Amino acid sequence: MNSNDNKTQLEALSGLPDNALSIGQTSQRKIIDMTTDNDREVVVLSAHDLSDIACDIEGVVAVLNDIGHLLSLVHHAKMQPHIIVTMSHLRNDSVNTWMNLLNARLEKVNQTLALTRYGKEVAQ
Repeated sequence: MNSNDNKTQLEALSGLPDNALSIGQTSQRKIIDMTTDNDREVVVLSAHDLSDIACDIEGVVAVLNDIGHLLSLVHHAKMQPHIIVTMSHLRNDSVNTWMNLLNARLEKVNQTLALTRYGKEVAQ
């Protein structure tokens, strides 16, 4: 697959116009540049880190969806009280786990953003 094939596939996936995407390849790494001409600061992020962030977001979406379903069942009185209590404890544990994970991820992202004009000062 050549560079033009990669570019066509990525354009189709991203929905971005041709001038908003460029792909460079060295013997060591492929760089996909989705910045625009007016972007004055760029942070290079590995595909692995981006994938981790996307997986974390997907996990939180699933937990929020589950909580929505649980609240709907409670609202419509479709669960017995003892089951509601048990499910609430499980959801609470899940929320606390995801909150800790996302806070750690956010701290790492904020440390990177602190090096740009978009970030807040991060205490060392």
